[in-house]
Amino acid sequence: MSPLETPGSLTKGVHTNTPPLSLQDYAVTSNGFLPEEPPLRRLPDPYYAPWESLVETLSISIAEQTLRQQIDRLPVLSTDRLTTEPEWRRACVVLAFLTHGYIWGGETASEGAEVEVWCQFTGGSNGQTLRRCSFLDVVLGVAA
Repeated sequence: MSPLETPGSLTKGVHTNTPPLSLQDYAVTSNGFLPEEPPLRRLPDPYYAPWESLVETLSISIAEQTLRQQIDRLPVLSTDRLTTEPEWRRACVVLAFLTHGYIWGGETASEGAEVEVWCQFTGGSNGQTLRRCSFLDVVLGVAA
């Protein structure tokens, strides 16, 4: 069986009329599972500067145990201004790290992120979620 065939595409050695798999259906690019373009280093819209400012000083804020207080003062921002896939990916990475830092960045683990962080992570009251984000996005997004 070739690597492009699936077990269901063969019937006793005879090809069925199953269409071939499209790599684009699985977000596979010439870079494998990485996007074609490098990840954004910042969200281009200044509206998201509060998120970006916090993530720039994330390690310092965690070390000084001030991140939770900073996040508690963070305004809730709408995701309506995220328009491209790279912007959604960057927002996912930023909010994932802020949420992780909030929960684990104190003397003891927080019982959970504040409602404001969760609303931002889920897209706020508009109900849109950062559905395009995966664990792999988070790991690879900061590595670049």
